[in-house]
Amino acid sequence: MQMLDADDESTVTEYGTGTGTGYSTALMCHRFGPDKVTSVETDPGVAGRARAALDRCGYAPRLITGNGLAGADRTDQAERTIATMGVRGIPWAWVRETAPGGLIVATLRGWLRSLGLVRLVVEDGQHATGQFIAADPAFMMAWQQAAPANLGMLPG
Repeated sequence: MQMLDADDESTVTEYGTGTGTGYSTALMCHRFGPDKVTSVETDPGVAGRARAALDRCGYAPRLITGNGLAGADRTDQAERTIATMGVRGIPWAWVRETAPGGLIVATLRGWLRSLGLVRLVVEDGQHATGQFIAADPAFMMAWQQAAPANLGMLPG
């Protein structure tokens, strides 16, 4: 979360609601306030468990169950976007839904391993530039981008 370089007034979108536990979402609610946190989880069962855990902690952020790779369906733009899952590329929706000057922090990865943690600055809602800030982070792959069930026969 420190890679977000956020202040008390920042609004945040998280993809992968605390990896199903709601833990990182609860940390963001504690830091920024639940009214400034939007979190998206793909799996309805995982989202339900995270929502229950957040309710027990007294946090009520905006929680969305849906395809996070398609964005958070925000009517405004968040100052910070973080993915607690690995992705093969940064979805255009994340760039569009992050305010100019805002940051996107995500793990880029292939099917077999993480490539690195990337931190991007959104320039104008259509472009973002940045660099890798850490090697080999360990977030699970986004469900929609998981490896195919059968990659075929391997030689030998």
